[in-house]
Amino acid sequence: MKMDVYNIPFFNNGWALFFLKLGELFYKENIICGNQSKLNIAISIPFNDYITYTIGAGMAHALYLNDSSDDNFWLKDLKKGTLVFYSSPTESSTETSYIYNGLSDLGYPTLQGIGANSDMVVTLQKKESWKNIRVAPVQNNYKTQRNIEYDPSIEHLSRFYDKGISNKIFNRSIPLFYITANESQLRREAKLKLNKYLSLQDFVRIRKIGEGKQYSFVCDLLSKDENVISDGAPFIVDGANLYIRHRKELINEAKIIVLSRENPMDSNIDALEELEYEFITNNTEEDPETLEKLKEFHPPKNIEILCWRAFNE
Repeated sequence: MKMDVYNIPFFNNGWALFFLKLGELFYKENIICGNQSKLNIAISIPFNDYITYTIGAGMAHALYLNDSSDDNFWLKDLKKGTLVFYSSPTESSTETSYIYNGLSDLGYPTLQGIGANSDMVVTLQKKESWKNIRVAPVQNNYKTQRNIEYDPSIEHLSRFYDKGISNKIFNRSIPLFYITANESQLRREAKLKLNKYLSLQDFVRIRKIGEGKQYSFVCDLLSKDENVISDGAPFIVDGANLYIRHRKELINEAKIIVLSRENPMDSNIDALEELEYEFITNNTEEDPETLEKLKEFHPPKNIEILCWRAFNE
């Protein structure tokens, strides 16, 4: 029987539980439920310790529970020459690097060795083994075959979720949501222990903060100087200045905007003016139904929430 995330002490308190559920609802509404409109949420809070990470945990929670993509469909579109890792069913504690060589005539994935093993081709005839192929997050040009240790924190996630679903998510090595926030603050908060085995980062799995170049992730962190990537994945935008910096790029993206009243008042006022402009000049409408759902989660005192839907032009 799987353990319940809601019983983790950090999440099982008033404010954290609310933001966990907010992140879960936001991700489900935008991705899993397949709505034509994009849910946007702006939230004003008195402080911002662990809020962004907890919202991200809610989004990751929705992912780990509900990924519904075809188990092996992504392999059909994977380009030949892609660096991958494969863990043999008999050696599940390590992953070995290979070059993906496409599908055989019979539709089986084929993996080519590297360096001195380049003449070796592994054909995976058993469909059950296909789930052990993981795209390397960093496409290095390895000169020799590499073995890396399997990340034990992923194994600990299987105490809460179906391992097949979470591995399927990690195997694709693509960000399924983005955070733009203060990196230094996130790195400090990442170390918080949820239990004996898992940190907050182990749960949310932000690529830039994870340890090791080939780290399995579900989320990517964008700095203030990086351009927004428009691939349909939703965003958490932490802070007035970052929202103002990326507003034009994010105007057609699903997003949660976190405005902390700890920040200078002028910045928050400017952000609210930009939000009002976005709401007036685009094809949007308020979303009272989502707001009512959030009220059922018992929001903490002294927060303000605005929900709206953006429709494709």
